[in-house]
This record gives sequence, C-alpha cells and structure tokens, in this order.
Amino acid sequence: MRHKLIFSLLALGSLCILTGVPAFGMDTNGLQVNVPFSFRVEKTVLPAGRYLITPVDISTPNLLVIRNEDGGPALAVLTEPLSPRLNAPEKSELVFTRVGNLDYLTQIWDSDTNEGNGIPEKALTGQSNGSQAPQQHSIPAHKS
Repeated sequence: MRHKLIFSLLALGSLCILTGVPAFGMDTNGLQVNVPFSFRVEKTVLPAGRYLITPVDISTPNLLVIRNEDGGPALAVLTEPLSPRLNAPEKSELVFTRVGNLDYLTQIWDSDTNEGNGIPEKALTGQSNGSQAPQQHSIPAHKS
C-alpha cells in the first residue's frame, strides 16, 4: 500500500510539473481542518491531525489533495461533485460516516460556493456488521 501511495504522489507531482501548476500551491482555494481522530479516505487510513485540502488545479476541481500539515501523509483523491445544499451551514465542513469503529471521510463542503465534493462510498459497502447502522457526523473547516 505504501508503494501505491508513493507512486500516486510521484504521478501527481509529475502532472503538476508538466502542467506548470505547483504541487500543493492552491492554498487560497483550500480548506484547513483539524481532525481529532484517525479516519479513512477510501482504503487509506490517515492519522488525527491538521489537514489542508486543495484542488490539484482549477481545471480539475474534483481531484483533491489531502495533506497532513503536521508532516504526515498526503493523499490525492478523485471526488464526485455534489449538488448545492438548500440549508447549507454557514461554515465549511467535512462529513464523516462512522461504520463500527471506523470513520470514513465522505463529503467536503465549502460554504463560499455552497457546493461539495463527495468521496465514493465503495469502501463502506459490506463494512456494517448489521448491529450498528452507519452514522454521519461533521467537523468545521475554514478557508486557508
């Protein structure tokens, strides 16, 4: 799995160099969040910590980089656009789905645009043990 992450980051860095976009250089379009628990993004477990979430570039707003600001791992993830919410919160937020004792990052909402990015929940399929229904919870994020 570590080999796959390294390969993905190298491919992402090469793409950024070839397109002239600096890696992790989109701070003005990013969200900062402090996640107080470990969580999963698809099949990768990320530790608790401070994270910066940015699009790779403006032309691919659904390809996001989730970077641990404490020097931990970074991950690129392809998301799906989510329709604007009618009753959007005043602040940006990350939505997690808890299945058993695992928290999966499933949505990222930006209050400026009232739109979100969804992470496909393929990893959630078959994870419920039948006794506990998946539960959603969120934590606030802010513009970087």
